[in-house]
Amino acid sequence: MKNIGHVAFLSVSLIAGDLFAAGAGEQQPHLTIPYLDPPPVLDGRMRPGEWKRAAQMTGLLTLAGSLAPLQTTVRAGYDADNLYISFVSHSPSPIRKEVKQHDGPVSREDAFEIYLQPEFGTRKYYLFSGNSIGTQLDARSVSGELQLEWTADWRTSNHLEYDSYLVASTWTSEIAIPFATLGFEGAPEIGTCWAANFVRDWSADQLHRDAGDAERYTTWARTGGTLHAPDKFGTLVFGGDVPGVRIASLGALTSGRIDISGTIITDDERSLQLDWAVTEQGSPSRELCSGSEKLECEEAAGGSVTFHIDDALDLSDRLPSLAMAEATKSLPVIFTLVLADANGDVLLRAIIPYEAAPPLRAEMIPVLLTDTAWVEFDLGDLPDVPDEARGRVRILDRAGAKRIEATVRGLGRLRKASRLIDISKLRPGDYTAEISLVDDSGPIGTVRSQQLTIPPKPEWFGNKLGISDT
Repeated sequence: MKNIGHVAFLSVSLIAGDLFAAGAGEQQPHLTIPYLDPPPVLDGRMRPGEWKRAAQMTGLLTLAGSLAPLQTTVRAGYDADNLYISFVSHSPSPIRKEVKQHDGPVSREDAFEIYLQPEFGTRKYYLFSGNSIGTQLDARSVSGELQLEWTADWRTSNHLEYDSYLVASTWTSEIAIPFATLGFEGAPEIGTCWAANFVRDWSADQLHRDAGDAERYTTWARTGGTLHAPDKFGTLVFGGDVPGVRIASLGALTSGRIDISGTIITDDERSLQLDWAVTEQGSPSRELCSGSEKLECEEAAGGSVTFHIDDALDLSDRLPSLAMAEATKSLPVIFTLVLADANGDVLLRAIIPYEAAPPLRAEMIPVLLTDTAWVEFDLGDLPDVPDEARGRVRILDRAGAKRIEATVRGLGRLRKASRLIDISKLRPGDYTAEISLVDDSGPIGTVRSQQLTIPPKPEWFGNKLGISDT
């Protein structure tokens, strides 16, 4: 059977004028993947340079359609025989990996899911899923009915790297799906478009005990509350010798800050166009900020170029008052990024809906030699903060239990304040510091999270041998 996927690059001219206007949020993400030569070695260990040319993206959404709190990095590419995909994610709690039978319910624990629809406009698509111990589920859907009896020949390799306390871990999964197992004779023609979706399933242990499906399942495409919606999948394009576009970090979008970084990898000189915007959700929509940049990949620089988007949302006229009900303290927005080549062919389109709140500038600086931490607050960018608002710091252990809580009173009136916190009772280990602005009704705006590691004290600490007063 020949590959009959739709052949046509999506031109940026189709989206340039109306991309950031009302209704842009209804568009789906787009990823053009390069031909990988040599292909990656599937051993679960992302060795340096092995996936260098692959396209890379992040910014997965919950089923409810908002930016997921736990993120995953997905890479993709292909060669003459296989589609290659990798998932890398950090889990704050032990990964669940109990399902061992083929076609077992891996989605109930920590797992990945890959949805592929080579033929647009049909209800036929394929599902490949797996967990961290190599258990596989493969299925085919025809006319909306999932057929688990369909079996494919595909490969996965996994690796778990734990922290020093064997609690948190980074899970890497490398996958190869042969085109032959989908009934195709070799790789698709350059420019072929498939519908696709990439999903990371999180066990409730990673979130909270009451986490439901809307939070546990994180998806590349905004599928409207269900994963089995092929008409809402994203677009995957087989690009041949196209640059590998890599989104490395999204920064802290929900804090109102736009801080996106990435890299474009190519073997020759290229001119690329980067356009982005943040618009309000809903209709009518309004553009809050945007930018445009021409990127030049030069041969002297090894055929790669990095990009960085650094901006901030001005929400002062969009939020009535930070002292009002919690529902008014954040604004539903959509971040859209499009990167296209000199011919106008789209290499990447990211569409990320989220709730933006004015940024709280706060930082904790640990002073480990004195068993203290210095916390600084600055409310310079926050409008309409009530005088009675106070700063709050909570230090939580791995299990989410509160170990320390401290407040800075009168912060709403002072605007700037700091405090020294005693952390001598914290045992060596990894903690999370939650820094927030609160009033009697609870947090105002977003809560900043900062990692805090207390290392074991060295043997010489506190030793006074050889020290005298003379």
